Amino acid sequence: GDEVVDWEEFTSFCIETGMINSKEINSAELDEYTIEYQIDSAFSDRSLGGQHPVRAMLEIPEKNRVVLVEEKSASFSVFDNDGLLLHTHQIIPGEMNESDRSMAIHDITFVPEYDILAVCGSDHVLYLFNEQLSSAGQHKSYTIKDKIILRTLHVKLQWIPVANVLCSVDSGNVMYLWDLESRMPDGSHTGMPRNTLSPHKDMITNILFLKDRGLFATASLDKKVILWGLDNMKERGQLIGHTLGIRSMAYANGVMVTVGFEYDGIAWDLTSKTQFLILRGHRHSVNRVKMLCLNYEHTLKCITVDDSGEFRLWELVSHGTGYATCLQDFRSPFQEPNGPTHCFTLPFSNSRSVAEYSDMLVGGSRLYRMNPFKRMREFVSVAAATYNTASSHFLCGISDAVHIWDMRTGLYLRKYSNFVNGSP
Repeated sequence: GDEVVDWEEFTSFCIETGMINSKEINSAELDEYTIEYQIDSAFSDRSLGGQHPVRAMLEIPEKNRVVLVEEKSASFSVFDNDGLLLHTHQIIPGEMNESDRSMAIHDITFVPEYDILAVCGSDHVLYLFNEQLSSAGQHKSYTIKDKIILRTLHVKLQWIPVANVLCSVDSGNVMYLWDLESRMPDGSHTGMPRNTLSPHKDMITNILFLKDRGLFATASLDKKVILWGLDNMKERGQLIGHTLGIRSMAYANGVMVTVGFEYDGIAWDLTSKTQFLILRGHRHSVNRVKMLCLNYEHTLKCITVDDSGEFRLWELVSHGTGYATCLQDFRSPFQEPNGPTHCFTLPFSNSRSVAEYSDMLVGGSRLYRMNPFKRMREFVSVAAATYNTASSHFLCGISDAVHIWDMRTGLYLRKYSNFVNGSP
């Protein structure tokens, strides 16, 4: 009533109003807990030889399995979502000549519509494997349902549902579209693709199916992502913005994240085909990205790993800065003698995941697991605070982040935490 507000009255009003609004409005808020990934010291796997790094890891959610292939290996290993080895299959070429003995798997994919594993390797053969089960439903073996003799060396595979096309890429960057129903009178595959495409000027590094968009995407070292329609396999658009080659991409809920030889990743809005966030923080080339998302209710997040073995957990929400928020950075707990870690999966194990945060199976020279843990935030005193009269915003510097409140409503707005040395 005296038209003067002292500091204690001002802060008390802000805190009280902020608490009321935080309860009434589902918005960004200061959580008393944080999620951190840590090595699972109880997990131990000795199935890998350790002489060569993991070349490929394939998630098969339909079977709750993960398939793993080591570099320069003619076998693939199948694990459950907990990282327990179920079985290993060795590919034995028909004629055991000297070149066959050095056969190595290049890529592997699962075709759920036919319940087969497709495998391509250095022997110029595309294998289609059926799993044989016992009467009790237990695994017995894999048998070759069909195989296609390839004229060129194929290094990449991806099944495209809806279109029912198996996509492969050869060493000359030609993309082959295979119809698995194309048969000769004797029942064998014709060996002829439905179509071939040469969309990129450099190596195709990734193929991704976008279920809710009726599209699939190809990424390349030519710095482009091309979007393709499933109905006619025609180009539907391009994503251009990288300055160096793209190595990996991931997609969920209308957002695509691409990473490559530059240190920054890019998050794209596929509706407008424009970039809306930069993932800045890595100090080495980024080689892999995976989305963390179970449904539309969860805030989009992703995990990236770079060539130094550093992982980063990102929140893909724009707070007006144009940069994604790095929630955590953590490193591989092991020294990798065979080069950087390129492969990890997010199996979303029921016993180890926390909300939308999946556990991780990571393949390098060994297989190890990292689990998310819910940890209470430590209390940190405010280092600095100021009030912006023009915007009616209250700013606090707490630990390594700046937090902002709207003083007209008391609502917590956002935080800025991806600061690095030298930031203005």
